[in-house]
Amino acid sequence: GDDYEMAGLGVMYLRCTGSLYSSIARLRKIIMEHHIDFIVIDSVAIACGGEPESAENALRFFDALRTLKVTSLCVAHSTKAESYGMPFGSVFFFNASRNIWEIFKDQDEGGTGLHVMLKHRKSNVGPLNKPVGIALKFSDGHVSMRLGDVDKTSAVFRPKLTQHEQLHSYLEEHGPSTQA
Repeated sequence: GDDYEMAGLGVMYLRCTGSLYSSIARLRKIIMEHHIDFIVIDSVAIACGGEPESAENALRFFDALRTLKVTSLCVAHSTKAESYGMPFGSVFFFNASRNIWEIFKDQDEGGTGLHVMLKHRKSNVGPLNKPVGIALKFSDGHVSMRLGDVDKTSAVFRPKLTQHEQLHSYLEEHGPSTQA
């Protein structure tokens, strides 16, 4: 049997080893048996099956992913503070993706919650969306989540915003101003 487990709420978890490419027949079978139409891959670097810096590994990953014929959310990591949405590895991880969102968090040490900013970096199907803010609060084993605007006063988020977004935020906060 397969080593997947039901994780509740209709979510299935499958621990994979090796590349997406080497697991493709097994994954296709599970996807068909369970009528799965959305998958999450965490992490792309591991699923590419070799050095993520290799164009060959990146392209093989996307070729394999396309054969599954499902919507996917692929989690990739960056190594630089100023990556501007570029995932770690080959430029093909950026180029072959249809939609890229970069995630930033602002969390106080010992706090009971955190703020997240989702910054839209690439879209092949339309314009880029405005940044999205999410506030998470943890208490008694539960998580509450509130969607809203980004906390533009955050020392973490403000530098990640475009000059236009920063200016707009300043004017919202301080009203009309003259050039200094």
